[in-house]
Amino acid sequence: MIGTTADEQNIGDFVPTPIQLNMPGIELHANAIATLMEGRSIAAAITNPRLEGLFVFVLVGGTAILLYKLPRRTAASLFWGLGMAGVWVGLAFLGYSSARLIFPIAVPAIAMTLNSFSYFTALFIGDQIEKRRFRSTLERYVAAPVVQEILKQHDDYQELLKGRKLKAAILFSDIRGFTTLSSQISPVRLVRQLNRYLNDMVEVILDAGGTVDKFIGDAVMAEFGCPVSEGEETDAMNAIRAALGMRKALHQLREEWRQEERIPLFNGIGINYGELIAGDIGSQRRREYAVIGDAVNVASRVEGLTKKFGTDILITDSLYQVVKDEVEVVSVGEEEVRGRAGTVKLYSLIGLKGESPQLYQQVQRDLQEFLQQKES
Repeated sequence: MIGTTADEQNIGDFVPTPIQLNMPGIELHANAIATLMEGRSIAAAITNPRLEGLFVFVLVGGTAILLYKLPRRTAASLFWGLGMAGVWVGLAFLGYSSARLIFPIAVPAIAMTLNSFSYFTALFIGDQIEKRRFRSTLERYVAAPVVQEILKQHDDYQELLKGRKLKAAILFSDIRGFTTLSSQISPVRLVRQLNRYLNDMVEVILDAGGTVDKFIGDAVMAEFGCPVSEGEETDAMNAIRAALGMRKALHQLREEWRQEERIPLFNGIGINYGELIAGDIGSQRRREYAVIGDAVNVASRVEGLTKKFGTDILITDSLYQVVKDEVEVVSVGEEEVRGRAGTVKLYSLIGLKGESPQLYQQVQRDLQEFLQQKES
């Protein structure tokens, strides 16, 4: 081939190319002929514009679906989306460098990037809304430090709602003679007195690091070590401190109610320690975080046995073995528990070691007097 390559203004045979802004025309033709002769000519991978548009749509839509199917983690979604865009750019470059095929790059890569940012934004906003709802719900039943610990786990806090096995201390509390009380005072006064009682009991449970599971009429169910455990011994001792705190708080309430000439209340508390299943349980209309299992049933039955033994707090041997170096108890023997094979060894809780048993003794005297009056 013959042509000019001199940089002369009057000739003007220069053209801009991707590799040189002013390549001589003859050189451009020579390169084109050389690529054809060597079989290295560049061609569009998809020549039909409609097929190319369909390809881009399927590519972008497919990566968007894949992004949606991946684990819903806020930060990871952004990296996954950007990673997909980067992979496509790499594949397109590989196709060009190895097969001289031109694939659409800019539009799919930009669309994937925008998809990832949009999905990240939607997840972030949804996550913040869900956390606020989750926090407002939990803080009514769980101590604030426990809520903080749950939310610190970032995206993993949703895993707490799924069914899982764990060990925890379960506490049941029920008012003695509540049916008789409800027939002696007006509904308005009854509800007011019951709410005052439940409020004080719940405050004690939350201060001890417990989770208020539910109210069953005048009964309270709580767990220690669920949904987040502080360690076996700590969870068990938190349950003990909560029970002793409830004893003290109710004693103070009784003194207040006597001065106001109201009917005093007594309760029974049963605590067990064992394995249970926790998770988000319920129907599509109503769900709640709850625990189920043999350990829960035993705790409920033990609370009922406080009536038989005429005491206010009973704990099982499984709990006692964890906290025996920290508490003073009185063994009340072994007892069969309805719905469960075998017997359960039970202890009446006096208090923490080194503390005065005066409150325990006073409560036992008051309780015996209450039971005698009820029988008469």
